[in-house]
Amino acid sequence: MAHAFVVSSDLKPMARQLLENRTPAAYAGVQAYARKHSRDDAGALALLVVGYAHISDREYASAIAPLVRAQRHAGDLGDYVGYFLASAYGGAGDSKHVIATLANFEKDYPDSLFARDAYVVYANALLVENQADKAIALLERYRQPVHADFELALGRAYIASGNTTKGADTLRRIY
Repeated sequence: MAHAFVVSSDLKPMARQLLENRTPAAYAGVQAYARKHSRDDAGALALLVVGYAHISDREYASAIAPLVRAQRHAGDLGDYVGYFLASAYGGAGDSKHVIATLANFEKDYPDSLFARDAYVVYANALLVENQADKAIALLERYRQPVHADFELALGRAYIASGNTTKGADTLRRIY
């Protein structure tokens, strides 16, 4: 991955332009870079930038394809790609793919900066798929320190599982 950052020094200004402006020309430049470097980590980094830019504009469906392609060479950025891909699937309303993408996130990336956020995305997808008990088990393990998004997902999971008393108590903690 260190090689990717050295090789991709010419990507940095293009990526910055895309993230700041998100114009068609900026997208085209970063996508051309990704195609040129399709067999290495630098190409994966460019695809990650494209996917993230689409997510920033809430264009979730458009973010999926570049992030899927980025997975092949994600290397040390695998947790970034996985989290953003799951977020794109979630934004597009595809909870089954969220679950498939994050099923091993906890094991594969236990020290990820995105771990807590990924668990909330995963738990919410589990709720959509009527797997409240799995969502509860995941969220209870990582409940501390308390965060509102975690408590909201956990409260919803308890209610979905039929434990309305515990769900209501959990939701009250947010207020």
